[in-house]
Amino acid sequence: MSQNIIRLSKVVPFGFGSIFLLMISIGFASKLSMDKLAEAIELQTHTYVVKTNLQDMEKDLVDAETGQRGFIFTGKEEFLSPYKNGKIAFVQAANKTKELIKDNPEQVKNLEQVEKLGQQKLDELAETISLKRAGKEPELRALVLSGKGQIFMDEIRERIA
Repeated sequence: MSQNIIRLSKVVPFGFGSIFLLMISIGFASKLSMDKLAEAIELQTHTYVVKTNLQDMEKDLVDAETGQRGFIFTGKEEFLSPYKNGKIAFVQAANKTKELIKDNPEQVKNLEQVEKLGQQKLDELAETISLKRAGKEPELRALVLSGKGQIFMDEIRERIA
């Protein structure tokens, strides 16, 4: 019987040690899994923020266009409020997005294209407003009917998508 107690006294610490090592291993594996999960969630959140900012840029241009149309139809300066706000918001959203994607050269290049097209759209809107103010209705009508603004917006939507 004393031999059994000696064997048991050697086996019990080994058993508890094995269980303890197993618990530490499981804890370490859990920690690694949680870290990877947190990183994946952070990347997904980042992606959603970038997509939201890009959609905001498109919305800001649509707002600017809405103000421009209101002014063209009425000739009243107060209708230009969405145009002015949209211009400012477009630049702000572009800057926020640029900051978020600065570590990805391909995305930066795509954003620069969207910004360039957006600026061309804003220039086209400014030109129509200028023509309306100058009373150059035939030139204004020709510019609007040219579809130039629609082409810019279609390209912007395509790039954002």
